[in-house]
Amino acid sequence: LGDVYKRQVRQLEALVRIAESLAKMRLEATVQSRDVHEALRLFKVSTMAAAVSLLHVRPAVVALDLDGTTLDADHKLAPATLAALRRASKQLRIVFATGRPTWDVQPFVDALGEPVTCVLFNGAACATLRPHATPTTRFLEPLGGERAAEAYRAAVECGGAVSLVLPTRSVGVATNAKQRAQLAALDRKAGSAQEVVEDGAPYVAEAIKVLALSDDPAATARNVRLSAGLDVVEAEIHVEFVSKGVDKATALRRVLGGEMLRTATVAIGDGHNDAATGATLAAELAEFDLGAGYCDFERVDVAQLPRTAGLLYTSPSPR
Repeated sequence: LGDVYKRQVRQLEALVRIAESLAKMRLEATVQSRDVHEALRLFKVSTMAAAVSLLHVRPAVVALDLDGTTLDADHKLAPATLAALRRASKQLRIVFATGRPTWDVQPFVDALGEPVTCVLFNGAACATLRPHATPTTRFLEPLGGERAAEAYRAAVECGGAVSLVLPTRSVGVATNAKQRAQLAALDRKAGSAQEVVEDGAPYVAEAIKVLALSDDPAATARNVRLSAGLDVVEAEIHVEFVSKGVDKATALRRVLGGEMLRTATVAIGDGHNDAATGATLAAELAEFDLGAGYCDFERVDVAQLPRTAGLLYTSPSPR
């Protein structure tokens, strides 16, 4: 079904019944693959129709992931996207919810030309970013002593380069050419350069999160050994070690508070770590969310989100 649908037992049972009904219409006792595909198609169409009907009221808050969602394949804010966001910001409250640090998000706010509330570091911080101005930090939660040391140990054991994300900068740790190349790739993706050292120990105490660069982040996330106080988040070219209980959904609740309960709130992101955000919003707000759906803003005007909700399901994933 793809990541955009909430998979529940009763929905799977409904798919089975639909497929069986299609076979019975042909007076056949066996369900064929074509019946399953048609059942899936009908289910998707009906789900999209439900989404549009539930979004008949224009959402007041839209929380947007950046990489894999709002940014293009080159991790840039395309002109069409920027124009759509400017139109949307006149009618909606836009919140950026991202794993990026403050300094990597600031250029996008500068380009937008308007203040944006930003959930940063995958939920470990929130700040109000203003164009070409010093950010106002609302909260910032470093890993802290033992957890930071444990996260650094786990990242080093992964075998690749390590990036320590600090409150005002990132420090890369590399001891060979391959690891330095991994850090260079991360810098290109982020659009900023980090200092590179061979020993990250002096910087660990300040870390908000710790990144382990990997050629196979999914496998790294599955195999890593962590203490009870840490979580691992899979990303595009790395995994991140963060404090347990720190995530975008929790930060959004903390930032928006009662506004989430009084207004329609929609979360839009990719499949890396946004599914939990969407699920949390859905459970707590009883709103239909798009938390794990990929939205290509080259084709979807966020200012008209309610009327184009169906496109959010059919936009192709960049992966």
